[in-house]
Amino acid sequence: MPVNAILEIRLESLAGISESDIVNPGDTDTPIWHLQKIAEIYRRTGLINLYRVFPDLLVNRVRQGLSSDALDPVTLHEDNWLRSVEEGWPTKTNNRMANAHKWLTQYAIDTLHLLESIPASSRTRCLQPFMLVVCASELRAPAIDDTSPHENLNLDLLAQQQQQQQQQQHTTPSTAFSGISSGSDFAQFFNTIPGSVPTVTEGSVSSEHENDMSSFALKVFQARKFVRGRLNLFANVLPPLPIRTCVDLVEAIWTKLDSGDDNSYWIDVMMDRGLHTTMG
Repeated sequence: MPVNAILEIRLESLAGISESDIVNPGDTDTPIWHLQKIAEIYRRTGLINLYRVFPDLLVNRVRQGLSSDALDPVTLHEDNWLRSVEEGWPTKTNNRMANAHKWLTQYAIDTLHLLESIPASSRTRCLQPFMLVVCASELRAPAIDDTSPHENLNLDLLAQQQQQQQQQQHTTPSTAFSGISSGSDFAQFFNTIPGSVPTVTEGSVSSEHENDMSSFALKVFQARKFVRGRLNLFANVLPPLPIRTCVDLVEAIWTKLDSGDDNSYWIDVMMDRGLHTTMG
């Protein structure tokens, strides 16, 4: 068996770490469940990197119809959603690799949703920049030409709101964690967006796929908003220069993804742009 397949099996076997496997740090800001979540997120970022470097493993996983693990109520990979991936959404490059990319993007969104459940005040924050960058590198949205003009307007407005929020991010270290809760806009977005769990019924496959495309694109942009917000917040409580470099890196990655380069790998972008840094 190839080494990469063995590594995938090892990473899969690490799922579900129990409390008894973790030493309680005795930190009120970092209860054991934070460490459990971080372990799961770290495992999943490992798989994301593995699937990016070895796309044959990714295609094989999608072909088998495997979901992104049991993460109820976070996981959105219901049978109908998987069926829609296998059938293929209406895209310019409707092929096996395009479907695999959609699967990996959803996997990254689910992983970010787990990370969002951990308050930014957690002492695990020093580990989170790396996870944010890895997940952010898979946040590819459907091509704008694949959506209706009305949907394009919604995406443009959301992008403008994200840019305004980034420009207004001037929180001081003393107030950086005020008002933080585990249920922010990202979590609420999953519960309120129309069609967040797609359905496919006979006679309505085409319209449902179009709805899936628009809701999926909005989820991607909302996930990007979360990544920007948390990294900007960390710039006030962690060494700011490395965090700013992480922000520049994810923005560069998204620029390449939005230009149609679905195969952009964050390490390649980091080396090409000279954005070497310590993430944490």
